[in-house]
Amino acid sequence: MNKTTLYWLLQFGGWAGLMLTSFLAMVVILPFFPAFGANSISVLLGVLISHVYRGYVKRKNWKDLKVPKLVPRVLIASIVQGLVMTVLSLSALAGMFVILFHSDPSALDGFLGLPVIEGVDEATMAKIREATIQNYSGSKLLIYLFSYLISFAIYFISWSSLYFAYQYLQKTREFEIEKWKLSASVKDAELNALKAQINPHFIFNSLNNIRSLVAEDTERARDSITHLSD
Repeated sequence: MNKTTLYWLLQFGGWAGLMLTSFLAMVVILPFFPAFGANSISVLLGVLISHVYRGYVKRKNWKDLKVPKLVPRVLIASIVQGLVMTVLSLSALAGMFVILFHSDPSALDGFLGLPVIEGVDEATMAKIREATIQNYSGSKLLIYLFSYLISFAIYFISWSSLYFAYQYLQKTREFEIEKWKLSASVKDAELNALKAQINPHFIFNSLNNIRSLVAEDTERARDSITHLSD
């Protein structure tokens, strides 16, 4: 499996795993399809935002930064990504709620925390829903938004931690490979230097032997010269 395939598998698998916990909590109070749709959108947004973030990190060479310089950048980037994710996710969720409310207002009762009340007509329930929605004051909404922001920021911090840990391991591995290559090059250089020292002595001794053979055995001297040239 190549790195690109592994990257996308981890992207979708990781975000799907995170959103699964949200889906399981949401499906208790919402119908299946709105809960599934909202979390599916969150998965796609998470993959898209983190992929864009990865491209930015690579362009800026953050993997070469020291930890004291890297940490604040990651924290700020995670908060920004969390904010973007919060706005887009809640916008999609709000759109689904509007569609759901128009199609079946009672489907939102669980989300609003309204119990099932027997014998109450729809007009009365509509007033109860409206009053409940109005009860969500600005401070409550801010707390709700802040909790979403913190959750998504933590997700992106976790994503960054895994990404930079992988980059560190890759960098360490590449450093080890380069060190081995350098060591092999040094050994080759030492061997070549040793050969350069040995060869002149070998040739000198061979020539001396051939010179002696010329006077004693011309045929052997000729053969020795032939072997030496090979």
